[in-house]
Amino acid sequence: MPVSTDYTFKIGKTHSVCQDYARSGSVNEVDYIILSDGCSTAPDTDIGARALVIATENEIRFKTNNFKDWEFSIVRVLDNLKKIGWSLPIKTFSATLLVGIMKDEWFYGYIFGDGMIAGKQLDGNILACWREFPSGAPYHPVYELEGKEDYLEQFSNSLIDSTQLIGVETEPCKSSFLIDPCWHMQLPVEEFSSISLFSDGIFSFTDVDRPTSGTLSTKKVDFKEVLQEVLAFKNTNGQFVQRRVNRAFSEYEKKGRFHQDDFSMTTMSITR
Repeated sequence: MPVSTDYTFKIGKTHSVCQDYARSGSVNEVDYIILSDGCSTAPDTDIGARALVIATENEIRFKTNNFKDWEFSIVRVLDNLKKIGWSLPIKTFSATLLVGIMKDEWFYGYIFGDGMIAGKQLDGNILACWREFPSGAPYHPVYELEGKEDYLEQFSNSLIDSTQLIGVETEPCKSSFLIDPCWHMQLPVEEFSSISLFSDGIFSFTDVDRPTSGTLSTKKVDFKEVLQEVLAFKNTNGQFVQRRVNRAFSEYEKKGRFHQDDFSMTTMSITR
């Protein structure tokens, strides 16, 4: 079935450099979406996030050009990463990685670190699956190259995987685990009109609270409201994700609503 893909990434209000990056595309009838969110406390992770996305794209393109049956491999991505950024410090690649691949009418999703996969169903409801780390320190795929033992020693507490159907009155289904490098899921494409990846910037929106008197303050925005807004595509021609996000954020700014963290999303839209 025909698929359109697009992506966008925006600098957060509290950031001086955007450390998110995203791409999307198609090769040999395999559609893909990729994004990465660089760690704000590590040096030059805007470069590292880009390198990680490019290494992932190279892996997908290599596999689809050379093998009929294949599975996504983070090991090969890390090998590509070493080739791309061999002269850079390892901390440069402290970044999350989210990957979505549509192959044979199935969507294969991968979350390395934190972030969200959100599928808009044909009835308009949104299936949202997200991973978070209570420590505030996601497990980055680069730890598979170096630093894994130090990370586990310092952040041995559990992570939380959540799933929620947005659009109906349901509470998130939460599961707590010990550190696991990847959350892998498989979704039937026929049930969705679009499937998107989001960095954790989706959770960083705030509104200006305007009291009748006193100092202005901010209040956190429910991520579900933002999710429904940015996935309300009028059409999926050309740069449809950029258009939708630019329109939504322009209206948000008028209301005093901003994303404090960098925001990125990449989407595959399925046409019927």
